[in-house]
Amino acid sequence: MKINIWIKIDDAISGNITSYELQQPYTHKGKCAWVQVSITRDEFATIKDNNLHKSKSVCDEYLNVKGGDFPKYWDSISSEDKRILINEYFTD
Repeated sequence: MKINIWIKIDDAISGNITSYELQQPYTHKGKCAWVQVSITRDEFATIKDNNLHKSKSVCDEYLNVKGGDFPKYWDSISSEDKRILINEYFTD
């Protein structure tokens, strides 16, 4: 069985998948391009495990930020890390 996911084109070129989407992501013109790829269940499980470890470290780091340091912290993290935090703490 194959699983279809969307990955950043740079990840496809490098062979290192840093993030993925299950549906085609919306992008503005000239921004990050995405491609659809088919992977095995084992490859998908590996990617999912890697993302869980990254999510845990991002969340642990966030929980250690002091209130006054938050704006500087938020500006310093990647959009992928922001998405992880929003999904974990700011959505139902």
